[in-house]
Amino acid sequence: METIGKPPESHTGPLLSDVLECRWHAVTVEEAFDKLDASTNGLDEGEAAARRAIYGDNSLPVGRRPGLAIVYLRQFKSPLIYLLLAAAAVSLAIGELTDAIFIFVVLQVNAIIGATQEWKAASSAAALDTLVQKLAVVWRNGVRRQIDAVELVPGDLVELGAGALAPADIRLVSDRDLQVDESLLTGESLPVEKDALQSLPADTPLGDRRTLLHAGTVALAGRGRGLVARTGLHTEIGRIAQALAAAEQPPPPLLERLDRFATRVGYAMVGVIVLLGAVQLMRGFDLVQVFFVAVALAVAAIPEGMPVAITVALAIGTRRMAR
Repeated sequence: METIGKPPESHTGPLLSDVLECRWHAVTVEEAFDKLDASTNGLDEGEAAARRAIYGDNSLPVGRRPGLAIVYLRQFKSPLIYLLLAAAAVSLAIGELTDAIFIFVVLQVNAIIGATQEWKAASSAAALDTLVQKLAVVWRNGVRRQIDAVELVPGDLVELGAGALAPADIRLVSDRDLQVDESLLTGESLPVEKDALQSLPADTPLGDRRTLLHAGTVALAGRGRGLVARTGLHTEIGRIAQALAAAEQPPPPLLERLDRFATRVGYAMVGVIVLLGAVQLMRGFDLVQVFFVAVALAVAAIPEGMPVAITVALAIGTRRMAR
């Protein structure tokens, strides 16, 4: 088989910095073979293993899934829940056992519903990962074979057909009517027609790089062959994953409003206790009696059923969106 560029030798390929800095969409096919020390026979197994030791696995880190106990305890992290816990404690202290048990049951129901929904959502996300293509068709030692996509390294020669996910960022070397869905990266719903031989400037926008296949994009039609240019966290989708992991996620607006509401209820409770206590003391009531009455009124003002109602409403909304 004819070899383009340099055949693989007993070395570890291009430097990682060169791989990351190269504008792969702007280099020619011959330059891509040369820069990646690749050939049309593919890498040999020894070279591939050496490169994998340098570049790492072609995978994205998976966040550790919290245990069910942690998910359950997270349901109590809310100012409104804190108020209800305080109300239950006060009710128990003043001998209102029925109220304390009722509040406790409400909190348990809310926590169980919330934890169940969160656990199901996490399970669904984990299940989606099993649908991602894990295998890649690659040329190694001049033989076309299928390997685990995690083993791919820069310089591997891979093939893709209709319906396949790009397992890495790939510089196309040939294609036949290849059309790709890049909505994952660009948001564009229309398929993009690829052209391995097109000449592109270095500053070509991401959505117009027709000589590249990006990891996670889907081949809708046609076939293509290309050289793996970047893998794992060094791909475009890997960079996005790193940026999202580093960014602090703000709480949803609904939760922010609920927290503000709970804070206001707390202030109102304190105000009621102080005002009612002052009035009752001025009228000559006993201090202990005044305290119990004020606390009872404050506890009664807390909407015990609100957390459950909100959790159930969110669960129903989530289920409808999923359908």
